[in-house]
Amino acid sequence: MQKGRRSLENITTLIWDCDGTLWHHSDNEMDLLCNALHLEKTKPLEEQYFQMLSDFQNYFQGKIVTPKKMVEFIRKEMPILDYYNLSAAEFFEKWKLVETGQVDKDAKACLEKLSEKGYRNVVLTDWFMETQVMLLSKYELLQYIEAIYPLEGEYLKADHRSFGRIFSDRTRLEEYIIIGDSLKSDIGFATHAGIASIWYNSRREQRTEKNFIPSYEVYTLLEICSIL
Repeated sequence: MQKGRRSLENITTLIWDCDGTLWHHSDNEMDLLCNALHLEKTKPLEEQYFQMLSDFQNYFQGKIVTPKKMVEFIRKEMPILDYYNLSAAEFFEKWKLVETGQVDKDAKACLEKLSEKGYRNVVLTDWFMETQVMLLSKYELLQYIEAIYPLEGEYLKADHRSFGRIFSDRTRLEEYIIIGDSLKSDIGFATHAGIASIWYNSRREQRTEKNFIPSYEVYTLLEICSIL
């Protein structure tokens, strides 16, 4: 479905989001986490974990994100870790290597088709390199990705200063399009970077962020192959 009017005839590079786009968080995410970390699942742990996830964007708004700052954030948000005799640093290092989601059923086919069409696929992620490389490899998607731009030492995508994470100047922006599920982060990045965008709205939600208008909206990843 077309939203904003934007020519795609010059597009050469597709900028992919990972979480919520190439893969999705599982409904039993807490069980997967506790099993992997050998933690007793308790209500306080569950509440603090999901609150921490919810607070992530606001906490790091306007801040450069580093592993050290991430550990400080976890320590603040999850005091329950003391109950498990687990430091915030230990939790962070183990958590990064836990698979708490599942690949989108169309991700591999979509990336393969777009690569065959000659498009470059790159990843711009608001998470850390180690995790994303691990999952891209496990899901057999890494072979289609030419570059990964992670969060370490950078601003979140929603911040206008994140432009420099992938672009050196404002020339040839008509060659890029970003694909993601978050209006604030992914379509927000497109807005301040001045590039086209595809909103992957797999849950068919109503658009509540009125300031972020995607160039296109799709409900499945394979729809992207018919747009490009």
